[in-house]
Amino acid sequence: MQGNEPDEQQMQMQQMAIELEMQQSQADIQKTLAEANEEQAKAMKWQSEAMTNQPNEIDFQEKILKLQKDQINLEKIAADIENKRSETMRNIPEVEHLKSETILNLAKAREAGTKAVINGNFQ
Repeated sequence: MQGNEPDEQQMQMQQMAIELEMQQSQADIQKTLAEANEEQAKAMKWQSEAMTNQPNEIDFQEKILKLQKDQINLEKIAADIENKRSETMRNIPEVEHLKSETILNLAKAREAGTKAVINGNFQ
């Protein structure tokens, strides 16, 4: 009869093996739960960052205001350019008139110079 009955040492070893398996299973479960918690924390962090980086109404209003200021500056520059162009076009006839006066004065000066030399030769 003793041969059919498991001895007490074998039973203790089997019991210890079962306990070790259970402890290993519990450790695996704890590790899996910790990893799941870590992934959930990462997901919450990414969601928070996404919400922080998402533009809001104030950002849009600031961008619109900046674009409006830029447009006003461009319009001012265009008006300044048009004023310079207009002033230049207005000055062209005046410059042409001054050129013709200069040519006339130069001709008069040459004529006066030649008469002065002629008068100087005859005296």
